[in-house]
Amino acid sequence: VADGLALDGYLRGGASAAIHCSVAWLFWHLSVLPEATRSVLLEGAAAWGAASHLGASWSKTLEAGCDLFGSRVGFSPQLPKGFFRCLEASSDQEAARLVQVSKLRFGRFYPPEE
Repeated sequence: VADGLALDGYLRGGASAAIHCSVAWLFWHLSVLPEATRSVLLEGAAAWGAASHLGASWSKTLEAGCDLFGSRVGFSPQLPKGFFRCLEASSDQEAARLVQVSKLRFGRFYPPEE
């Protein structure tokens, strides 16, 4: 699905904040895999596929979603709750920083705790 979004041009021109957040969640999951496993999964990935987007960095992809959120193209009221709950539970300092950035940028659209 992520490669389909990339190959159709949605990641490079017109992706919403929700798409960026969802792809960042994918990259978050990939980042915790052992290097050997991640290399096997990404081996043969298309040059214009999702893994080539922003260096497959979850933090850069989330920041791009935050940056785009205020634009007409980037707005989305549906952001992936699970991703933000993972970031909130993480001890990673970059995750903590980006939770604060996301809360400020997304405002009332930041996924509420249940």
